[in-house]
Amino acid sequence: MLKVNNVHVRFLDEEEEYRLLGECKEHLRPLVVTALHTGFRRDELLSLLSEDIDFARGLVSVRAGYAKNSEGRSVPMSETLRDVSRRL
Repeated sequence: MLKVNNVHVRFLDEEEEYRLLGECKEHLRPLVVTALHTGFRRDELLSLLSEDIDFARGLVSVRAGYAKNSEGRSVPMSETLRDVSRRL
C-alpha cells in the first residue's frame, strides 16, 4: 500500500496568537513568541544561544546537532521576533 501524507500544517491567526500570549506567564512570552515566529521544536528553542541570532542578516539559526535531522538550519526573523530578541 502507498503511504498517505496526511500532515496538516496550521498557523494561529492573530486572535489566537493574542489569546495564547495573554495566557502566558511573563517569563515564557519570549519563548512562545520565538516558537510562533520560527516554527522551531522544543529542543531547538531551548538550545538557542545569543550567537544564534544574526540581526545583521535577519536570521535565527539552529546549530547542527540540535535540529531534528541533525543539520543546522536558519529561518528569517520577523519584526516581532527581532523586537523580542533585542529586549532579551
